[in-house]
Amino acid sequence: MTRWIRRWRGGRGPQERMEAPSAEGLRAASRLSNLDVGQEAEVFGIDAGRKARCRLASLGLIPGSRLRVVANCRYGPMLLSLGETRLMVERGVAAKVLVRQ
Repeated sequence: MTRWIRRWRGGRGPQERMEAPSAEGLRAASRLSNLDVGQEAEVFGIDAGRKARCRLASLGLIPGSRLRVVANCRYGPMLLSLGETRLMVERGVAAKVLVRQ
């Protein structure tokens, strides 16, 4: 509860505390939308605005989390497995998620 109070009073939420990816890490990272079915990857960063970062964080897609692609037909949404959870992420949002294998 204290996290929400700090956030609404102008405090910094968990999304703003993320460090910017290094230049070396960006070269090794790829986009989530480019992964094939069955591939596993680690979320490296999110190249999006605050609203999209907050939405992805509420789904559990935060830097450091491991995921597996369940369905990717190269158009429409992607189906991901994050632990015991299945997520459906829109293609445009998936293109903003940086991952490394």
